[in-house]
Amino acid sequence: MIQRALVELLQEKELDKITVTDIVTRADINRGTFYAHYADISGVLDSIMENVCQTIREALEKQPLWAKAPDARIVLQHLQRMLESDPEFYRNAIRTNVSNIVLEKLREFFIEQMMQRESGYAVRNHEQYVFTVRFGSGGVITLYKDWFSGNLPFSLDELTEKAAQAINTMLAGLQVVFLYAKRRSIRLRLNINDRYSLYGKLNVVHVSQTGL
Repeated sequence: MIQRALVELLQEKELDKITVTDIVTRADINRGTFYAHYADISGVLDSIMENVCQTIREALEKQPLWAKAPDARIVLQHLQRMLESDPEFYRNAIRTNVSNIVLEKLREFFIEQMMQRESGYAVRNHEQYVFTVRFGSGGVITLYKDWFSGNLPFSLDELTEKAAQAINTMLAGLQVVFLYAKRRSIRLRLNINDRYSLYGKLNVVHVSQTGL
């Protein structure tokens, strides 16, 4: 109720122009009810972001422990269910005058979470991993903004699937790089071991020939 009132007001005026009185009037509650839940207006905005952050955390925690790379489909399906729970609220939220700031904060939160989980994946190229995470997260946000603005002729199901396929393709390409690097490392170690083995055999031959 309070969050919805703030989102509606943000479509009409700047955040710094909105007062607690505006919110309680729009939500049809008293000031006591507002302060029982939030310390100030910034707290309302933070609670909206925290809901999305919690959805991201839960999605990432659903990743299989044996996964060598994150599955974008799991994350996007969680986000889809969140958006479907109240599509009008999230559509209006994306259209507010603070949406770009909020979305960028959410993107940075997601990137931070992915960086923390990097060691759990089969990552051999840190720079490529960072590039993929940043590029993919920025692309997804743009896609959902375009979808809510009516610029994409897809259902939400189709958007989720198309976005998941695109990102997982990028991650699969990253896995090829990881796999190639791993195989190359193994080959190098084998070559070194072979050389040591050959050196040992030559020494044995030399010793047997000299009788030492």
